[in-house]
Amino acid sequence: MESAPDLDELVAHWTLMGSERALVDAKHEGSRLGFALMLKGFIARGRFPTSRDDFSSEVVAFVAGQLGGGSEALEAYAWTGRTAMRHRTEVRAFLGFRESSNSDADRLTAWLADEICMTERDASKLRAALVSRSLAELIEPPSEARIDRVK
Repeated sequence: MESAPDLDELVAHWTLMGSERALVDAKHEGSRLGFALMLKGFIARGRFPTSRDDFSSEVVAFVAGQLGGGSEALEAYAWTGRTAMRHRTEVRAFLGFRESSNSDADRLTAWLADEICMTERDASKLRAALVSRSLAELIEPPSEARIDRVK
């Protein structure tokens, strides 16, 4: 779980803005909070959350408050179920991203080898460079396991 953010961080990273709010409001009431956290989590971190544990209680309460409800609605959200898969697809489309493919992995591996590995050996910096490059190309970053195979 992340550490507790202060109010400025909550407002800056977790406020639902115009078109985001409209997208969230179009969801079924029982899945709105999960979808909102999926959306804002991807925007804030460049990665989809995999469980409720990916969020501090302050973040959940802040987003739930914007939706006019409590955090208990999140208890029934299945982070790996069909609804969550559909939600990830909708978030990608809304933000203009696409899933990483095998050809993306090959291309990113070549880029990493040619441009970054010549001067950088620290695994965490290589991982950060790969994620940053993916996001810049509007590609959902590979999973942690896939990044380990790429490095």
